[in-house]
Order: sequence, then structure tokens, then C-alpha cells
Amino acid sequence: QPSPPPPPSPPPATPPQKPPYPPFTPPLTNKPPSTNKVKLDLVWGIRGIKRDSKTSLFSQDRGTPLFDANFDMASPAFQQTMLEMCQLVEDKAVAQGIALQIVSCFMRTFREYLSYYKDGNLTFPVQDRTEFELAFNEFLEFAPVWKGDVGVEPIPGSSDVRAVWARTRLATPMSQSVSSQMSWSMYKKWEKFVDKFNKDMPPEVGPVFHTTDIWVRMISERLAVQGTVMSILVSMLCAVCAIFLFTGDLLLSMITLLNLAVIVACELGVFVLMGWKVGIVEAIGLTILVGLSCDFGLHIAEAYNQSPYNNRKDRTTDCISRMGSAICSAAFTTVLGVIPMVFCTLQIFVKFGIIIPTSMLLSVFFGLHFFTPLLMFCGPEVHESKDLQPETIQGKLRIVRAFLLGTTGRRLLTGTLLGLIIMLAIEEARSLFLKRVDVGVTVALLAILTACIMIKRETVDTSPKTEESSLRNSSHHSSDIA
Repeated sequence: QPSPPPPPSPPPATPPQKPPYPPFTPPLTNKPPSTNKVKLDLVWGIRGIKRDSKTSLFSQDRGTPLFDANFDMASPAFQQTMLEMCQLVEDKAVAQGIALQIVSCFMRTFREYLSYYKDGNLTFPVQDRTEFELAFNEFLEFAPVWKGDVGVEPIPGSSDVRAVWARTRLATPMSQSVSSQMSWSMYKKWEKFVDKFNKDMPPEVGPVFHTTDIWVRMISERLAVQGTVMSILVSMLCAVCAIFLFTGDLLLSMITLLNLAVIVACELGVFVLMGWKVGIVEAIGLTILVGLSCDFGLHIAEAYNQSPYNNRKDRTTDCISRMGSAICSAAFTTVLGVIPMVFCTLQIFVKFGIIIPTSMLLSVFFGLHFFTPLLMFCGPEVHESKDLQPETIQGKLRIVRAFLLGTTGRRLLTGTLLGLIIMLAIEEARSLFLKRVDVGVTVALLAILTACIMIKRETVDTSPKTEESSLRNSSHHSSDIA
């Protein structure tokens, strides 16, 4: 009889499957203390951003990144360097108070991936480039959550891609509403931390830089404040130069500068009382109010300088009697002209409707009640003594001053020549002048020609003015004797 068939063999045992690796889960096992904390990126492989004239302020295109050609993520040096940075942040940055914890460090997870899934066939750092690229691509497919931390671009003439940048993200103690002052302090600490790490960095690794949106906001606010302060200083300097150009008296120009500084300080106090922060409108308004504020002071200073009297009290009384009503009338009409702007819908017009009348009122008030007493107390006087004879040093200095700054035309000519000398002495100004040398030469020649015409006319008109001034002085002297 035939033997019975053998019993079926048992199915082969399937190898045990490894449990899912943590990359399938979110990389953060301990979340940051608050989602409001600022995240900071440490980036390798980018040298800067190329922005051309087509990149507008409101465009979504913020420029083209400039990649570091020497950056090589497959090099063992970079793999080890990035891992050391992650450890350094946890050890030192957290201790220094500039970081809370690492949010994402894909190189650390990649090392654990190699030891878990490759069974020791690949060790970290991977030495062979081909093996690294294959293992890393498998790692990204296995854990796509890390794809946002690596940037790739296609290789020309090939279907493959290469990594051009990499980043590590961490949480900082700063909140989203941090002030620019505190963020500036944190920025300097991170600059020191990163500069120390970048010392003697191999070329294939390249320098790492830190970036976050808070830095952009902080630098924008600081530049706005610094630009506003610089514009105020430049405007005040130009105003003083204009006053000196028209009066030719340095002491009178300094007194006018003091009056102007007090007006600007009071206007800033108005900004604080209104609860305004320094923005684009406020920055423009501060620059404009310098010109508005120096206008009345310049009129008073010019009238004081042209007064026929010698004593400072008499000169002040004379200039106010001639200019006081005109200044008040000009301020009154300007205020009436801009008051309707206060009722506008657009806030830019509303703020200008407040800034301009305020600066007018402050200019008139300080011009009549601060600048005028200063002129009576320490204004320049006209001295006719033997110390100012041509044979003395004071007399020679007075002759030089009269030759260079004696009239408006002479002051314009002296200022133009001095400006040309200073501009040619400064490298940045010289390069700008040489780029548009035709415009610069034309403006300089027009200024010199205008000054020469003014000097010629002033020379012709000197005799009648001198006789009139002598008559006024003798009349005033006679009234004093009487």
C-alpha cells in the first residue's frame, strides 16, 4: 500500500519587524514652554541674498539666495560639526540664557537612524559620499518631517539634486512681543556665540549664521530711530550753516541752534504726550519741523544782525519791533491753513495737522520769550575800540572775517569752496561726485557765479548803506545824550 503523504511543512517564520522609529512622531518629545517663544535658525550653506532693483517693498520676491559653493553636507566634517553645534546649544547656549532647547536637529536623528536601521553597517559620520546620499535620501523618505530643514537644488545636466543648505532650529527665551532693546541685546549675544563657533571652520562646512524674523523687525526699528535722529541732526546742522551763511556771526548761529534744539525737544515731548511711536510719518514730521522751527529764529537773527545799533539790548529791541508782528502774522496764517487737516480721515494728514501748528506755536513762543532774552543777555555786540585797529591781531582777524564772510555773496562763495574741498576730501562723497561730475560741476559753477554777482551788487550798494547806518548811529547817540 502506498505510504501516506507527508504532513505539510510549517510556513517559514517571518523575521520580527522593528517598531516604528521616533521620526514618524513629531521630533519634539518635550515641547517649548510656550508657543509664543521666538524660534531661531542656525543655517549653513548660504552666503547672502541677491537683491536687484526689481525687488520692490511690496513684492513677495525677497531676492535670490547666494549659496556657498564650498558647502558639502556629505562631508564627514559637516556631519560632525552640525552634531557638535546641537550639543553646544544644549550645553552652553541654554546655560547662558540665550536658548531654551533644541526644536529640530536632523543630524542627531540621522545618526540614531543609522544605528537603528542599518545594524551597524554604516557608522556616523558616513565617510563615503555615495553611501551618505543613499542613506540620507532613505532617511528623508522615512521621516519627511525633516525635509524642511534641508534645501536642495538640481544638479545641472543631471536628474539628481544636491543639498545646498541645512539648518537647526531652536527655541529662545524671547517672546513675539519682545522690545527692540531686549532683542538687540540677545542679538549681540548670539553674534558672539556664533563667531566663537565659526573660528577655524573647514571650507566644506562653511560659517553658520543665525536668523529669525525678530532680527529683521529689531534692525528695522533701530534703523528707523537712528535715521530719525540723524535726520534731525543733519537738518539742524544745515539750519545752522544757513544762519551762519546769512548772518556771518558764529555766536549768533550758536544761540539760534540752542533755540532750535529746545523747540525740537518740546516737540518730542508732544509726541510722548500724544502716545505716538516713531514711525514713517513721525520721522518725516520731525525732519520737517526742524525747517519750520528755524524759520522764525532765522528772521530774528538776520534782523538782529542787520540792526544799526551797537548795544545788544538796543539791537534786540530794534529787531523785534521790525520783525515781531510779521512773525506772529506768518504763524497765525500757517496755523489757520493746516487746522482743517485735523478733521481728515487719513491719519497721516491728521498727524501733520497736529505737528505743523504745534511747531509754529512753539517757534513763536520760544522765539519771543526765549531766543529774544538770550540775545539781550549774550548776543553779539558791535565794538569800535582801538583793539580792533588793523595793526592789532584782532583787527587783522576782523579784516579776514570781513573778506570771507562780510556779505551774503562772500559767505556763499566761501561756503561753496569749503564744501567742494570737504567733498573731495571724503572718499564716499568724492566717488559720488565723480559718478555725476557733470551735475556737480554745473551746480558748483552756478553757485560761484551767483556769489560773484551778489558780491558785485553788494559792493555797489555799500556806500548808501554805510551813510544811512552812520546817520542812524549819530541820531541814536544824540538821543542818548539828550
